[in-house]
Amino acid sequence: MINLDRLDKKINESRNVMSGSWTTTGMKKAMKILFEGISHTMDESTKQTELTNRLVTSIYKRFQSENEEMNISPKLFSIISYRQEIEALYQDAEEYRTGMYSTMTEQSFVIKKFFISMVSRARNIYYQLNKDANDWSKRALTPLVRQVKSHKNEIQLRMGQLKKAGQSRDSITHRVDEIKFEAVSLQKQIGTINKMMTLINTPMPTIVHSNKANKKAGTIKKKVASVKKKIAPVKKKIAPVKKKIAPVKKKVAPVKKKIASVKKKVAPVKKKVASVKKKAVQAKHSTVK
Repeated sequence: MINLDRLDKKINESRNVMSGSWTTTGMKKAMKILFEGISHTMDESTKQTELTNRLVTSIYKRFQSENEEMNISPKLFSIISYRQEIEALYQDAEEYRTGMYSTMTEQSFVIKKFFISMVSRARNIYYQLNKDANDWSKRALTPLVRQVKSHKNEIQLRMGQLKKAGQSRDSITHRVDEIKFEAVSLQKQIGTINKMMTLINTPMPTIVHSNKANKKAGTIKKKVASVKKKIAPVKKKIAPVKKKIAPVKKKVAPVKKKIASVKKKVAPVKKKVASVKKKAVQAKHSTVK
């Protein structure tokens, strides 16, 4: 905020002018010019502080307009106390400059006391102002940085949820495929069994009682009994498979909807975080300059 090297250069130039002055009037004029310059420096610092505070305020307002749920107020820098100290010191310097001591005392002593008691105090005020302003500039955007980090954590959490949802969907889809494959296999078995049942239920032609015919009839009866045994477990398998398919289909639908919803929410949050980071960096560079 304050260029102390430039201030020191101005102080040294004023000291040389006072020391080289042949008259008390010339010395007092140099004192007045120095402190008017010091006061002008404070005026410039006040303007710079106001501009910086406006910039920070506009950044916070823009951030809040894009994130309505956030309510963060910036902590602005105040230069009032430093200005009051410089104004009081200016009055003290005027009293010293126009007083009897500076007129009646030997010039070298007057100059020495002026720089020790007045000028050094002014420099210390500006040094402290610089230090406090630099510390403030480093903390001015801290709440926004924290908010950006919070958004980042929220995105990571949502991405984790999205990833889990995707894995869950893949698992359910795989299970559905397995059940469908099993259902197709069982359906084929049912078709085969139905054909066998049709064959079984078809009335047999009149059989001439003979040993050969009796043997055929016995063989057919055995086949019928065997088929009936096969039908029972297959029917038992079909019922639970149908029950499994129905709830799985119901689970898949909401998972797909949830994934689509999460993707829609993540996209604008990413854009907001990128925008806030960019503005925070620009504001920090502007404040430092």
